[in-house]
Amino acid sequence: MPYINLPPVASELFWDLDRRIRALETAFRFNMPNVNFNTNIPTNPRTGDLYYDTYAQQVTYWNGTEWVVIGDDNLGVPVTTYTPTWSGTGLAFTGTPAVGRYSRVGKMITYNIQVNCATVTNFGTGQYSITLPASLPSAYSNQHVGGLHKNTDHYTLLADLGAASSTIVLYHPAANGSQDIFSHNKPTTLTTASTWYISGTYFIA
Repeated sequence: MPYINLPPVASELFWDLDRRIRALETAFRFNMPNVNFNTNIPTNPRTGDLYYDTYAQQVTYWNGTEWVVIGDDNLGVPVTTYTPTWSGTGLAFTGTPAVGRYSRVGKMITYNIQVNCATVTNFGTGQYSITLPASLPSAYSNQHVGGLHKNTDHYTLLADLGAASSTIVLYHPAANGSQDIFSHNKPTTLTTASTWYISGTYFIA
């Protein structure tokens, strides 16, 4: 009796398709909880908790200390406002002349600080400094650039960011590539009409 081939098993002909179908049958779909962080920030979070913020339309996780937004190239990341501490010997003012804003993606922060001298009552003496939203790691240092406006005159400012510090020490360019301190009369005599700013990007600890 001649040998007759039996019809092949479908799973042998289409083994990869069959494998995928079986995987789909047992797959588990994970949905993050949807929460409006503008009105209902989760309480008592655990490190690693993930939520979808319906207000910002972004994924947010708890790192054990604060909520961190996972960067989205389409929407960007939210901008947070903070109050930098502007310091100098004898410096005095009313209100809050310094306003800071920053965005964070992972360990990277982009910030901008704007200072309006309109409420300064004493510009003091010595070198100025101002604080960042978070400290740099111990192995990192950096320098950022800003500007000083006094009426129609413009000057360049330099910001030294020291390792393991959240304080910016401020300078201005000087002769032969050197730099001199930013103070009440350097690079020009400050008045209540003066404004200055610093911005940059850096890694945090």
